[in-house]
Amino acid sequence: MRRIHWNGQSRQKAEWYDVAMISAKAFSVLLLFVTVAVVSSPTQQTQENEPVPAPFHVGPLPPESMPAVEIHVNRSCLIMPNPADRVPALDLQLRHDEAVCHLESQLSSQHREEMVVGAQLLISNVQIREQEYVLQNVTQQPAVFVVEHRVPEKWRIDSDPEPASYEGPIALFRVHADPGQIVRLHVGMRHVSHQSARRIRG
Repeated sequence: MRRIHWNGQSRQKAEWYDVAMISAKAFSVLLLFVTVAVVSSPTQQTQENEPVPAPFHVGPLPPESMPAVEIHVNRSCLIMPNPADRVPALDLQLRHDEAVCHLESQLSSQHREEMVVGAQLLISNVQIREQEYVLQNVTQQPAVFVVEHRVPEKWRIDSDPEPASYEGPIALFRVHADPGQIVRLHVGMRHVSHQSARRIRG
């Protein structure tokens, strides 16, 4: 067996060669790691920051996303123009449509009421008028029926629900209806006239 003898200079060159090879391999691995990190990071950040696309809707909008139309009717269930389309100097163009609005249960009654006020018994005559509106939304979108119920002088609304608002002697009721839905509104009025008063004996 042949024995190899290394002198000092050859051994030093071999050691430097080994160190250089190890450094080169380590640098290559480090460079590969940095390259992968730089390439993958912007893609991930872009994906996280990208907005999620909204679902694409095909076909007509659902009824709940449509604006509600207003349908105005008066106390006689006649359909009226919207307030924005009314001309004060002209008569209103009213139309009748049983499918949209008709009246049911028109009732009128009267009775006497007694109430003690101080030392007197107050006897009053009370008149009641009631009617029920039957309203149908014949459109393809939500509707709000605005019932304009005129209240005569010295009468007041005495029913539930109460009016949403008043415009002078007109009580305004607002009733919501989905497409094709039939809704009912009961309106009652009350008038009180004092008949007589009796003194209560103590």
